[in-house]
Amino acid sequence: MTDAHPRKTTGKAGLNGPPTIQKNSREEIRFSVDRFHGHELVNCRVWFADGVTGEMRPGKQGLAFNVDLLPEVLGALEGIARQLAAEGGAS
Repeated sequence: MTDAHPRKTTGKAGLNGPPTIQKNSREEIRFSVDRFHGHELVNCRVWFADGVTGEMRPGKQGLAFNVDLLPEVLGALEGIARQLAAEGGAS
């Protein structure tokens, strides 16, 4: 827990930090499990490259939810993926 285009995706946390998806040339989406006020949360946050230092910083865009909701969130995302596949969209 933690208090250039082709898309970069890391499958799990490791030497490169938290699981990450490259959103665009300046932003990435990072996934983590954090504690906030005694609650364990899944955090999906957009990080951006600081224009001055180039350092990656967390932005305001994102989503945090209780870990107990993770199966429902995954099910909803799988449903969207099935819908897109049926419509000939992204897989």
